[in-house]
Amino acid sequence: MNANITNNHFTNDGIFLLEDMFFPKCNSHSITTDNTVNGKPLYYHKDRDGIIIDGIPVGQLILAACKNVIVKNLEITDTDVGIELVSSTNITLRNNNISSNNQCGIFVSSGSSKNKIKENNISFNGINGIQLNFDVFGYSGKNDITKNIILLNHQNGIYVSSSHNNITNNNISENINYGILISGFTPPKYNNVAFNNIFANGWSGVHLSSHHIVTLHIIIYMATRIMVFPQAAFHLYNIIPLQKTTYLKIIGMAFKFRPHATATLQTTSYIIMKETAFHLTAGYHLPNIIIF
Repeated sequence: MNANITNNHFTNDGIFLLEDMFFPKCNSHSITTDNTVNGKPLYYHKDRDGIIIDGIPVGQLILAACKNVIVKNLEITDTDVGIELVSSTNITLRNNNISSNNQCGIFVSSGSSKNKIKENNISFNGINGIQLNFDVFGYSGKNDITKNIILLNHQNGIYVSSSHNNITNNNISENINYGILISGFTPPKYNNVAFNNIFANGWSGVHLSSHHIVTLHIIIYMATRIMVFPQAAFHLYNIIPLQKTTYLKIIGMAFKFRPHATATLQTTSYIIMKETAFHLTAGYHLPNIIIF
């Protein structure tokens, strides 16, 4: 498909590109900047290398088959998806405010890898704050999500259905469903979740369906728990070391495993508060459980 989209004016709306088997890169279209979203230009860049987008008015941003692009100091609100990456690599999204969009704040689509999403405010979006989508046609993964504030999104803070991503040092709170949801039709694998501050999300702090490395520090707030689907396997390393208990505000943490789930837990110590419900079936090895 070769779509030509010109001179349209969107209000609280926008364009969403969905790849298919014939046009997986979504770089065959013509979408001109006389299209506007809430009075600001809609930018569709395709096959671009090395450009910098810094502090300009942007109604919506779509990067298709781009590489080595820096996007910073933007404010994008009230469109469908604030920033969409399709088949793009080495993109840096930094210090942007991506809020109050109808679907996702940032959508990283199939074939996009080695991108960095850091130090952004991503809040009040209608579905997910950040979505790393399932790899349909091209390799997706090895994306870094770090030091973002992700809160009050209407479904999940971060939804991941691709593999080998790093999610570190983010503040993720008060999202309606999950803080981080890692799941997919083909289960994603080996995502690294470390040193995040996750609290007060509606269902689980972290929801897993496959094999990942999860390092949980300062993830111990009310209603925070980890849910594991059947056949899932994951590792939990260094969960709240004992020496940190003197200054962490710990309310409670719960691990709840679905029936017949398979989990490998490797830690040196667990700290469980009295308020926490702790559910396990036979066959789990939990060394040095400490209950206060």
